[in-house]
Amino acid sequence: MKKLILVRHSHAEDDSYNDIIRDLTTKGKNVAKEVANNIQIKMSNSSTILSSPAFRAKQTAEIFCQQHNIDVKNIVESEFLYNDYNYNQFSEFITKSYNNVQELWIFGHNPSLTKVSYSLSNAKILSFPKCSVAYFEFISNKWDFKNISDIKLNIFYSPK
Repeated sequence: MKKLILVRHSHAEDDSYNDIIRDLTTKGKNVAKEVANNIQIKMSNSSTILSSPAFRAKQTAEIFCQQHNIDVKNIVESEFLYNDYNYNQFSEFITKSYNNVQELWIFGHNPSLTKVSYSLSNAKILSFPKCSVAYFEFISNKWDFKNISDIKLNIFYSPK
């Protein structure tokens, strides 16, 4: 069984001349800590952790790692996660690059996370607010994005 955990970055600064360097606000850092501590799934040393190179996404990933006692050096940046992508592009990216991974944590952005989670959840997730977490299990031992009936939404957590 494969596990896919999608996490949208937490609350970030609104004003910046360069989107990629937007920092988390104090509220964003606090919300990320709270969510990391309250979700029902925990990172492990065998988790693969991918983050958009945007600073706010990396900070969110770092907070989750720290709360789960995982070395932040395990975070791998992926330019793909910063750009807008659709479900098919996402599934191709995962199957080509991470086929041997059993547990994959992805820290990214909207609207892409909403598009992907909407498709994976069979239209149960309509929006993906900041610092939300969606945890999916794939019944097979491979990333089979075509057979939606073999993908189970276990948790959708959205902070208040």
